[in-house]
Amino acid sequence: MALRGVDAEFRDAVLSAMASRSKRLVESELATPMLASPRDIAKARKQITDLVLKMAQRNEIEIPPPDGAEAA
Repeated sequence: MALRGVDAEFRDAVLSAMASRSKRLVESELATPMLASPRDIAKARKQITDLVLKMAQRNEIEIPPPDGAEAA
C-alpha cells in the first residue's frame, strides 16, 4: 500500500531490493485497483519509516546522508 502513488523511480528502487517472489507479489498487488484512502497510505508509509529508523538505531542498517550532506 505504501508504494501506491510514489514516483516510478523510487518504486523501482524498492522493488529491485526485494526477493523475486516478494517482488512479484507486490507488483501484482500494485497492478490491481485498490480503494485506499490517503490516510491509510500515509499510515502504511509511517509504519515503514518507523521500522527503518528503529533498525538504524539498532545498527541493523545504515542510512546514508542525503546527497550533498556531510557525514557527522
